[in-house]
Amino acid sequence: MNAARCGIILFCSLFFTGFNVFAQPADTQAVKSEFQKMDTNKDGFVTSEEMQAYQAKRFNELDKDKNGALDSKELSADKTNMQLAADKNKDGKVTKQESDS
Repeated sequence: MNAARCGIILFCSLFFTGFNVFAQPADTQAVKSEFQKMDTNKDGFVTSEEMQAYQAKRFNELDKDKNGALDSKELSADKTNMQLAADKNKDGKVTKQESDS
């Protein structure tokens, strides 16, 4: 192989590998995005108060029928799965009380 071909192959392999180094999985980007929404004072930390305020806001956004509980259809819209984890009694729905605690 001549030097020009080797150079082209080396350039292409480095060029396309470089994209993978800087790429982040979609779930990592989603976590960063949600973290930024929670960190309301932008200090790089999420306090208990910020977390609770965020959860209350998300609950109210997801509770489309405004009945104070999230059913399976409403929970499926929660891409973060935070509200699903709040189902303490595992009855398939999340009440406002479960979400707040």
